[in-house]
This record gives sequence, C-alpha cells and structure tokens, in this order.
Amino acid sequence: MQDEAGHGMYLYAAAETLGVDREELTEKLIAGKQKYSSIFNYPTLSYADVA
Repeated sequence: MQDEAGHGMYLYAAAETLGVDREELTEKLIAGKQKYSSIFNYPTLSYADVA
C-alpha cells in the first residue's frame, strides 16, 4: 500500500510541475470531471494478456 501511495505522490508532483494544483486535481476527480486512467484496469482474458 505504501508503494502505491508513493506512485500517487509522484503523479501529483509531475502534474504540479506542469502547473496544475494538487487540490484542483482532487476536486475534479471527486466531482467526476477528472479522467482516471490505469493500465491495471484492462481485462486479462488469458495468460497471454498479462504480458
């Protein structure tokens, strides 16, 4: 869990470097206006899809 939280911190820091405020991102996510994307949400129908 700590590792995943660290990844989130890296993403927030990258967004802040590009000029987006962390609080603004959080508010948009809660309001449903922010896109959420993760490679881990793709379905894996067979073992071949894992790679």
